[in-house]
Amino acid sequence: MKTMEKKNVLAAVATNDWALWYASRELQNDKEIVMAAIERHPLAIQWASNEMKNDEEVVLAAVTKDGRAFEHASPELQNDNLILLIAVVTHKFNFWQGQNKDIFSPIGEQWMEKQVVKHGWVLNGASLRLRSNKQIVMAAIKNYPLAIQWVSAELKNDEE
Repeated sequence: MKTMEKKNVLAAVATNDWALWYASRELQNDKEIVMAAIERHPLAIQWASNEMKNDEEVVLAAVTKDGRAFEHASPELQNDNLILLIAVVTHKFNFWQGQNKDIFSPIGEQWMEKQVVKHGWVLNGASLRLRSNKQIVMAAIKNYPLAIQWVSAELKNDEE
């Protein structure tokens, strides 16, 4: 790799959200380049190499800035509870607050359902459909009583 090419790409990712997408595969696998891109635009992780998407430091840097970057992490790191927690928290407080978006829909609602049942606090990042499912909500509240705050309005009004 040419030093000049790397310097040019480093400069580009610092100012252009799409620069990593245009970079060579070699540079999409360069940790310094990827971290610089994520610093400016956390969702740039989607254009990083699979190796970088499986690098815990890279993924943590991305999800710490934008929880939606979670969907671009490797399947292995999507099962990491710390990464999941950070993604849910940063998503909840930084993006689409108060709307019924599910950042985890690309990786499957079944997976999300398992996470909600296992970790009740994850209900705050779940889709409206999951927050309206009585069985799922009861399981979430059972292991995390404060999850009741994220239950759908419809279910909160259910007399049962």
